[in-house]
Amino acid sequence: MLEEPLMAESEIVETEIRGRDEPYLQEIKYKPLEFDVNFAFLDSWTEESLQKVKRWLRKPYYCKLRFSENPNRLYYGLFTGEPKINHNGINQGYFTWHFRCNSPYAYSPIYIDTYDFSASDINYFEFNNLGDIDCLPIVEITKVDALGNISIFNLSNGNKEFGFSELALNEIVEVDCLRRNIKSSLEASAPSIYRYDKLVGDYLNLLYGKNQLQVQGKCLLTIKYEFKFH
Repeated sequence: MLEEPLMAESEIVETEIRGRDEPYLQEIKYKPLEFDVNFAFLDSWTEESLQKVKRWLRKPYYCKLRFSENPNRLYYGLFTGEPKINHNGINQGYFTWHFRCNSPYAYSPIYIDTYDFSASDINYFEFNNLGDIDCLPIVEITKVDALGNISIFNLSNGNKEFGFSELALNEIVEVDCLRRNIKSSLEASAPSIYRYDKLVGDYLNLLYGKNQLQVQGKCLLTIKYEFKFH
């Protein structure tokens, strides 16, 4: 039997009160995913090839790691700790290095979906979140008719609304729903125009599974996203 991590380690954060046997649950804290990776040399190594491998793997920033058996599952992290090399004395063998991710999750590649809703004021589309965690995408809205409102209702999440009021003709608004950043194509105009005060509802949150969405207002819509997996 082989042993490998199933998912990231979790920790219970709770508060104990004197005279109460049951502590109060505050939250579940998930730690970054960590695992060991083995690197085998198919041929005998040289000092030059060994140094090349060291330069390749030791980076001062988070890098992308994927495995051939599941190339659509991406890990972002750093090799850390002290790697140990096992060999037979004639430059043949393997070494093990510990990999620590930047989060508790693995990720899918980044996908971009585009929709043309310029022909009608009411439109519907479906988004299937294939990950395990809610998806907070980057949304780009282009207003294609006169001054007015654009709203997206998630019918699968209590009809929660995400949108903007009083967007200008041909204005482009880009929203990072995870980081809660809003950029308008009119920011470079004089005077500069920002749209935080025109946000209606909350940032778009796409639940696990199928999300039925309704778009009110004529626009071009682009959704940029990635899935997260335990």
